Amino acid sequence: MKFVSAFVAAVATFAVASPADASTDAVERRLILGGTTVPKGRKTYYAGMRKTADGKNFCGGTLIGPIHVLTASHCITYDIRWVSIGSHYNNGTQDGEQIKVVSVMNHPNFTESLKFSNDFAILELEVPSSITPAKLAKADDSDFKDGATVTTVGTGRLSEGTTALAGHELQRVESTLITNEQCAETGKITVDDSMICVGGQISKGYCDGDSGGPAFIEYSDDDADDVVVGVTKVEAERAHAESAEPVTTKKKGLQETLTWLEKQRHVVQTHDGHQRRKRSSTFVRSVLRLLSGSKEHISSNNEDDAPELPVPWGQEVLKADWSEVGFRLLDQPIMQDMNRVRSFIAKEELLSASPQGIIALAKWLQRFDNHVRHVVTLKEYLLEERTLIAGVGHKVTTLYDAYDEAMVVALEKVHERRDLSEAVLHMFDELEKLLRSEVTAVKHLITQTLTEKEEYEALSTLFNQLTSDDECGVIVAHLLGWMRNNMSEEDVRVFLALFNADVQDRIAGEWMRMYASYLHLLDEFSINYDSSLSYFT
Repeated sequence: MKFVSAFVAAVATFAVASPADASTDAVERRLILGGTTVPKGRKTYYAGMRKTADGKNFCGGTLIGPIHVLTASHCITYDIRWVSIGSHYNNGTQDGEQIKVVSVMNHPNFTESLKFSNDFAILELEVPSSITPAKLAKADDSDFKDGATVTTVGTGRLSEGTTALAGHELQRVESTLITNEQCAETGKITVDDSMICVGGQISKGYCDGDSGGPAFIEYSDDDADDVVVGVTKVEAERAHAESAEPVTTKKKGLQETLTWLEKQRHVVQTHDGHQRRKRSSTFVRSVLRLLSGSKEHISSNNEDDAPELPVPWGQEVLKADWSEVGFRLLDQPIMQDMNRVRSFIAKEELLSASPQGIIALAKWLQRFDNHVRHVVTLKEYLLEERTLIAGVGHKVTTLYDAYDEAMVVALEKVHERRDLSEAVLHMFDELEKLLRSEVTAVKHLITQTLTEKEEYEALSTLFNQLTSDDECGVIVAHLLGWMRNNMSEEDVRVFLALFNADVQDRIAGEWMRMYASYLHLLDEFSINYDSSLSYFT
């Protein structure tokens, strides 16, 4: 039995992989062997590695965040200076985004002497991409199902042989997941837990130039549902494809790779060691450490066994009585953000900011608005839990019209430095007034319907019931950022115990990455990430 000479390093929460080894001759831009052309406008998270903005792709990659691209470590030896994201073609600038690479981080265990093993790296981009990043596989291996079809895309060679031409357009090919054990039977490589193997039909496979590109599972016709499970690896001697039979086995040993990727995403530095980026990345790493010692929530069919926050958890830190804790806690990410931005506006840093810094701030404002909406949703969940416990309807209507209008004005003032500062501060003031009045209204409501213990039960259940696919989850990562500076480690552990293992994995993975990329947008400005910020005083 033969196997395709393409290997993918499996991932969970942060996609990893093992791309092609091209150590014997210069990388030539080549493509998917026996594949079909991807329709224009599809698989836009694909990134081509280039030496110049309009040059040819010599390796592939995957956009996994606004400023981060996943690729193969061995591709780094060919001097990646630019990536072309969302382009349908293997060269030129006629479509997509061509963005400069400012830093690279290899897996610490990658070495050319160990073929394929830990062969992946993360690139940091000079400016954020506007293209939607790819989703990454879950930490519980649930995306690696028996007989799963794995698709890869690339712009490498279209056929076998040293004279084969490169594909001009993005190509795709499908293969089937096979066991690492059967992969190892070929005797060509030693397979370790950083790898998975795929096999396909004869005359279909991957060629040089496809290395580093995404290997993914398609769950629907919508690219937004694609889940990246690895990075393509092509054998160096020559590109060829051989048949393999699908085998059923569960992939193991991915957690170590996942942990590394979660951390590396936050330690990438610019070439000049820019200190601001270092502060935000160091801060996020310190937040991740809070998760490393957390106790897992043990699943149970009996809701009475679910962990609960003890009374009077959080009251002293939030300077609140029990009836205010819930909403004040949920407001902390918003308050923390506003205080940080107010701080550098007071120093008139917007007046001297670079054009890129202003654009990044505009993107930050849009994401800040999304976070406000997520907090509103969590508050609605909390009101529902209170209703279930008290048997009495709990509804608080907050009109965000003034805030919405102020946000629109702020975004319109992006290119007017002094006016922008005033508009942002006005928007923050409008929002803070709403949050204050909201807390007062809720306090009046729940003191008439709930006891202190019941309120803590409702707040605990809110987090108990949060699922790993909830869009509001980024607020949990954001909350941990606030807790890191304001709460004791014991209080944080009690909070994390509310979440089951899957949700904790998501907090440490996707949600924390979203939070980190959000912080990175403000790296040009001076921010003290170690300051303790409490609620309204």
